[in-house]
Amino acid sequence: MSDRLVEFLKVKYADSKTDLYSVFIEKCGAMCKKHGYRAMITQHGWMFLSSFEKLRNKLLREDIVNLVHLGARAFDEISGEVVQTVSFVIRNTNIKLYRAKYVRLLNAVSEKGKEDLFLSTNNRYIATKENFKTISGMPVAYWFSDSFFRVFTNQKLSDVAKPRQGLATGDNERFLRLWSEVDMNKIGYGMGSRQQALQSKKKWFPCNKGGTFRKWYGNYDYVVNWEKDGIEIRNNYGENGKLKSRPQNIDYYYKEGMTWSTIASGSLAMRYSPVGHMFETKGAVCFADNKEQLYYLIGLMNIPIVSYVLSVLSPTLDFHEGPLGKVPTVICKEKQDEVNAIVNKLIENSKKDWDSFENSWNFKRHPLLSVIPRNLALFDDINDIDIAESYTCWENECNERFNQLKANEEELNRIFIDIYGLQDELTSEVEDKDVTVRKADLKRDIKSLISYAVGCMFGRYSLDEEGLILAGQPFESHFFEASAPRCGTGFAGAPGMSLPTGEFYYKTQDGAKKCSFNPDKDNIIPITDEEYLEDDMVSRFCTWLKVAFGEKSLEKNLEFIAKALGNKGDTNREIIRNYFLNDFFKDHCNAYSVTGSGKRPIYWLFDSGKQNGFKALVYLHRYNADTIGNVRVDYLYRMQRVYESEIGRMQDTIDNSKNSREVSLATKRKEKLQKQLKECREYDEKIGHLALSRIELDLDDGMKVNYRKVQTAADGKFYEILADSKNIMAKQ
Repeated sequence: MSDRLVEFLKVKYADSKTDLYSVFIEKCGAMCKKHGYRAMITQHGWMFLSSFEKLRNKLLREDIVNLVHLGARAFDEISGEVVQTVSFVIRNTNIKLYRAKYVRLLNAVSEKGKEDLFLSTNNRYIATKENFKTISGMPVAYWFSDSFFRVFTNQKLSDVAKPRQGLATGDNERFLRLWSEVDMNKIGYGMGSRQQALQSKKKWFPCNKGGTFRKWYGNYDYVVNWEKDGIEIRNNYGENGKLKSRPQNIDYYYKEGMTWSTIASGSLAMRYSPVGHMFETKGAVCFADNKEQLYYLIGLMNIPIVSYVLSVLSPTLDFHEGPLGKVPTVICKEKQDEVNAIVNKLIENSKKDWDSFENSWNFKRHPLLSVIPRNLALFDDINDIDIAESYTCWENECNERFNQLKANEEELNRIFIDIYGLQDELTSEVEDKDVTVRKADLKRDIKSLISYAVGCMFGRYSLDEEGLILAGQPFESHFFEASAPRCGTGFAGAPGMSLPTGEFYYKTQDGAKKCSFNPDKDNIIPITDEEYLEDDMVSRFCTWLKVAFGEKSLEKNLEFIAKALGNKGDTNREIIRNYFLNDFFKDHCNAYSVTGSGKRPIYWLFDSGKQNGFKALVYLHRYNADTIGNVRVDYLYRMQRVYESEIGRMQDTIDNSKNSREVSLATKRKEKLQKQLKECREYDEKIGHLALSRIELDLDDGMKVNYRKVQTAADGKFYEILADSKNIMAKQ
């Protein structure tokens, strides 16, 4: 609408100015005679949204005779969920307790489907406008029973707790990061107050930002730049001189609470927010007076009653703090201890699930390894573990956790259904799809095991220690290679300790401990389409498997992994090689991505192109100015020499063999090798410019900025040397 029209509507149609269709509703009402009727088809927002409350109040002074709630896709030519319609007849009378007829057709997704549902005479409701007035904002909740309307006579959530909207940075690309992108030493976990955060001199702090549908615990993906108590965000002014950011409710930062995704695709999902978290606009937090009350409210907010109530308080699925604060809230002191005990179990189980995967900053060790100590009696030889047996243990644990959480949720539902007196309205049953802990998934879990193994190769993880090891620090800060037998004190060796030459050690408070599996020294691991190099990815993976699960079980474990992956190949190693060659990086990008943030991989793939001439992984957190040069000199050149040698060998076969099949295969392979060599030489021309530029990165800039930066030479020209650059660098 033009500014002139907006001003006109403000003056003439103050009750309906939100939208032109609502203005037409009001205008038609003004034109209708006493006892006259008017029929309209409009969008359905006037029935629920707070911006239409004044119009709704005016309409409810008249009689809704009947209403057909069509919803989305009422007209086949209009697709999508944006246009949601309603057909209604209003009479210009005001009869007390008038019983209007309503039809709900939301579940049908086409014209024909809605017609059939209408003619079936199902989904009919009778409601009075007096009932609507019992709910704050007077939404037209025609499908609510009398029992549900009575629920709204209770106090609201905002009467007993404090729902609060969080920080609006004004520039999320600048101020928000996935926690896995930045230097772990710059993240301040567990801060109890703004003062403690300030004194820590950390830059990044955990920040709630909504996320996918998940209850009880999790979706802790982001950190926010709140260095020096948010000095950059507080001074984030635009070119017009106006403050772009909105650092609101600052006094609540870092406090314990419950958080949820304000933009949802279905039901509300409430999660525990521990001490130390900030919160953003899409990850609002509600604060209680004490932990006992907090746990009770988390339990209450995750039951179907609340989602049902919110379907009318916020039908657009925008569960911001306003509608949430209106949720009818009954604090039953007699049931509080019982509720809290169940909620504690639910949070605990959900946390175990969340921390079992790399996307948690509390991830310790891959579950196929961590289950072993808990199930020692089930393994014949603890030094040689079949991954199949380990997976069975993990599967059993997942099923037990899933079933326990589902049973706990159903018990919680039963308690609150009794508290609210809705035994005849709702069931306590929970569908499997609504349980938000994960069951075991063979393919996914084997892929995550491979990812963990790659992390161990780069020093991000270690078989000798739990949790993150290297995530921003220099390699030498934790690992070193003994160059000669020596004795000493400190990290170089405890008194009297001799360190054999060539062995890798990690530093401990008391001295040094030999690595059971050596991390890669130069942060470059080649991926080849054949077994050309003794230190390629597949070779390293086999070595890791020997150390992690035992040498005797290697072949059996390779077979199990290969079957789980399902890639092409004649042998187990070939199948695994093809996975690394074609699919690992894709899976890694998917694993290190969050909706709205895009792909943010921490392992970067140097990729020459479609011929697979050259591929090598590097770890972002160990990248330095020499990395590209080392990739070029130590690996790209090396692969070119391999291809040249193999081409010569194929030519010898072609020249000297009398076996026609042998000659044919050699000819075909020679052609492939020539294409790969050509691709490598062309790739060398691009990578050479970047190697000479000796590009430095700053982890604080974020993965996307650095992905572009590392491919931009000193002259400003962009040379694409990393895989999937277009999609990864794209703004979300």
